[in-house]
Amino acid sequence: MPSDASTRRPDRHWATTVQASLLAILAVVHSTTLAPSATSVGATGPSVSRSAWLAGTSQAAASVLLVDDDESDNNNNPGDSRLSVSDAFYRQLLQDRSLKFDTFVVPRYSDGPGVDRLRPYSLIIWYTGASNGGNRDNTAVISLRDEATVRTYLQETGGSVILFSPGYLNNALGAGGSALWDKKDSAFLQDVLGVRGGRGLLQRFKDVAVTSADGSNFVVAKKPPVETQVSALNPASAQVLFSATLDPDGKGPRSVPVATSQAVGRGRMIYVGFTFENLTTGAGAAFGNLLSSAGALNAASATTPTPASASYPKRGTTETMEVAGTGALTEGQPFVPRRGRTEDLTVTGIGGLAEGPPFVPKRLRTDAMTVTGTGSIR
Repeated sequence: MPSDASTRRPDRHWATTVQASLLAILAVVHSTTLAPSATSVGATGPSVSRSAWLAGTSQAAASVLLVDDDESDNNNNPGDSRLSVSDAFYRQLLQDRSLKFDTFVVPRYSDGPGVDRLRPYSLIIWYTGASNGGNRDNTAVISLRDEATVRTYLQETGGSVILFSPGYLNNALGAGGSALWDKKDSAFLQDVLGVRGGRGLLQRFKDVAVTSADGSNFVVAKKPPVETQVSALNPASAQVLFSATLDPDGKGPRSVPVATSQAVGRGRMIYVGFTFENLTTGAGAAFGNLLSSAGALNAASATTPTPASASYPKRGTTETMEVAGTGALTEGQPFVPRRGRTEDLTVTGIGGLAEGPPFVPKRLRTDAMTVTGTGSIR
């Protein structure tokens, strides 16, 4: 009869093998920044398959396209690598959140990227800096062709567009003064921005206080080299994200919208009508509010139902979440599961997350792991 030692030896070998496998998985987790793949775009955005993660995929495509359309040095000369204040600002906003992005630089007075260029991304961030006026086809900001491109992208992909461009509303409305506040016949303004009218560049060269929908206050400073501009919108179906005290129609100062969010098909259009680059403090928090609005679309249109509980149980959707901790994680809630212990884990992202790999495998220990991404990770 075999001894006790000989009968236990295979178990120790098996345990050693399992331990080595877990360590290998952890090594992949620690060395990989998980961002959604651009190969599958749906209502919840791009996704990384579980099988791809388990195979050790270490380089995923960006889920954000940053459209640089501010007519600065690199827009005027493709060989010029200098970044304007706006260029550096928006790149830093994305880097601060560890959001993986690609950049498209629009040549001066030209149309922006076509719809085929936009399709692989779940989020488009498009900025025009202080640019306004220009050609009759609006190529100084987003052009008439760009309007059609954005509409098609939103309707077909279910992605989100955040347009930072006070100058766009000025061009789109044209001349007309306060009469434009109540009505402007424009299919794009009505159907895509969800507004009935507005006032382009209603205030310039002055400090302005803006308030987010959650009551947070920010100051847009009058400071060079970005010209402070504020355009106001008169919503029809659009949701108000930021407001400021202005007089858009000669009836006296009052709180009016300066940034809005509108559902377009399966997508969402977010318009920011003030110089975001000139926020004195809290730019990251203000940007988070915009991302939250973009992410809310994913939660509403996900194929799995959004749970009534705010605790985000497994297969629940998430929006701009931040969780800290290290330890043994069990099945249950995806970030701080029941019976789980956390210490130094950092997780950030937007989208729907499912149980198991690649995010936080059940019963797998983690140490100082960082996972970032936008979209659905399954």
